[in-house]
Amino acid sequence: MSVLVRGADVSQAWLAAVEHLFAQPGQRDSNLAVAIDYPTVEVDDFRRELDAFTRSEGERGRTIPAIHSVAGTIFPSRLYKPHADAPAGHLYEMERLIRHVVRRHSQNRRGTYFERFVAYPLADGETVNQLDRVVTKLKRAAELGQRNGNKFELAAFHPGRDTNPEGFPCLSHISITLRDGRLDATAVYRNHHFVSRAYGNYLGIGEVLRFLATESGFAVGELLCVSSHAYLEVQKHGRARVEALLQRCAAALEDHAR
Repeated sequence: MSVLVRGADVSQAWLAAVEHLFAQPGQRDSNLAVAIDYPTVEVDDFRRELDAFTRSEGERGRTIPAIHSVAGTIFPSRLYKPHADAPAGHLYEMERLIRHVVRRHSQNRRGTYFERFVAYPLADGETVNQLDRVVTKLKRAAELGQRNGNKFELAAFHPGRDTNPEGFPCLSHISITLRDGRLDATAVYRNHHFVSRAYGNYLGIGEVLRFLATESGFAVGELLCVSSHAYLEVQKHGRARVEALLQRCAAALEDHAR
């Protein structure tokens, strides 16, 4: 049975989703939809709690990738310089130049989600820059004074190459909708781990929206992320430790709201 949870920012939305999963049998669910009103916003103290948990789990031999690393696989913010000349072109070129390095140091030899967005493999061995196509369409819509549209897609899954059902990519696609001058996104995850991946995933998709908004002149809207299979890794990290993390995160939100 599908469930929808909502949060004003990434921190609130992630906590709502994780609290739901914590209460489910086996800490898993299907068709979990998480709506984030402001997907480029997080609470600093909340993030510090998650980063501290990541470090402590690594010290215990239960490695979790850093949140900024997870987000960077979807959008490498460090490569985007919005105030430079031709910032989108610079971003694409920098990604191309370091692609082989990223692959060599990554657990996934098939690249990153961002690589799929800017160099999606075609049947003839060529690639297509999906992200640039979306930017071009959005700029054209802005020039024409259009404030609504639904023809903006970013595919991650490749049916000819992605034959391992357990492996990359867990993110299938992102659909962008222009609504009243704002860019909303719907992302679909085939498989989603909420301790190790979901928070960084939300931030990364939020950065994709920020990039598209900056390049086109539209505003950032809402993110809806649907996890076909959502899983909270309580067995790996320990129920007591995960529960304590959730309590600290909830306290951070309460302090922030005061």
